[in-house]
Amino acid sequence: MMLPSISAIAVALPVVALGTVNGRRLCAPYLRHAFVYLCRLMPRKWLYATLKLSSLISYTLFDLALELTNVPTPTESSWLRRVRSLPAKGTWIGPNVAETQNIKDWIMDSNTADIIIFWIHGGGFVFGSDTMYAPALIQLVKQLTNEHKKNVRLFSLEYGLAPKHKWPSAPTEVLECYRNLVQKLKIPACKIIVAGDSAGGGMAVSLIHDIMKESLPLPRAALLVSPWVNLDLASPTYQTLAKDDYLTLAAAKQFRTLYLPTDMSPTDPRVSPIYLPSLQLFPPMLVIYGATEVFSHDIAAFVKKCQKDGVEVDSVAPPDSAHVWFMMEHLCANDGVWYNAVRDTANWCAQQFLSGTSSKSL
Repeated sequence: MMLPSISAIAVALPVVALGTVNGRRLCAPYLRHAFVYLCRLMPRKWLYATLKLSSLISYTLFDLALELTNVPTPTESSWLRRVRSLPAKGTWIGPNVAETQNIKDWIMDSNTADIIIFWIHGGGFVFGSDTMYAPALIQLVKQLTNEHKKNVRLFSLEYGLAPKHKWPSAPTEVLECYRNLVQKLKIPACKIIVAGDSAGGGMAVSLIHDIMKESLPLPRAALLVSPWVNLDLASPTYQTLAKDDYLTLAAAKQFRTLYLPTDMSPTDPRVSPIYLPSLQLFPPMLVIYGATEVFSHDIAAFVKKCQKDGVEVDSVAPPDSAHVWFMMEHLCANDGVWYNAVRDTANWCAQQFLSGTSSKSL
């Protein structure tokens, strides 16, 4: 008679642990550590094959895997506060923001911070969330706060996803959020670093172009992680590096189809900023990507375009590194590699705020 009860408990425990918010929070430290340990035990090709399979089965399954392995620990959760407005729907990251009694006053006081990072998350325009890479974002803010003694706040935008929200919905929300930061919250643009990963990285580039078109003040700098700057998908590295990355050409094509209107060309510079006529007057940029990711050819070409147009740009592309490796510690060989990368990125960000200095190589 006990067997059905034991079976029911065996089924119920993982459902409660992973299917509820409180369950995921409780299990987060163990889940994250176990997943990182498992990933590092697996041969890299097996890991990428597993991630590829999940994305081919369903991008929703891939999204769930990313969310579960990036659930903040209780300590990290004190750095997070979700909001519905001011400047938009999304999450603020800062020391003890979760415990702040009057969040509106805290937000309105953001113009007194030393650095504001405006983050645009990736996910191929079709999945992801403002907290998808919360551990990495928190670590970056911690480094700037503790090591550089800066008052730093990060806002990660929750924007509408395709196919329900096709282009230009997401970039319109991104521009409106930036407008609210500088106009409603009165944050000086010279304190803002615009940042994003993958699709969000591409939108960060487009945002800077839109800011110039709208005659808004430019941000201090831009931080791009594996930016998707070319939706044409004709790069040779989609074939030559297919075995060295978990992101597939098939997945990229699916994301593009779901995001773009049927009458829009993927080479339109509004969605593929590598085709912008000029990047002159863009702020200093740091571009982080994987030397063996399928986007690498397009990203390297984008970096060269920046250099040609006189943009101060630094790039970091470690060998044997995949798409958005910087955002996920389990894609790095060990914790030291990831922490050092976050530290170096924090150093670069802080350096942009030293008066009289320009961008330096990492």
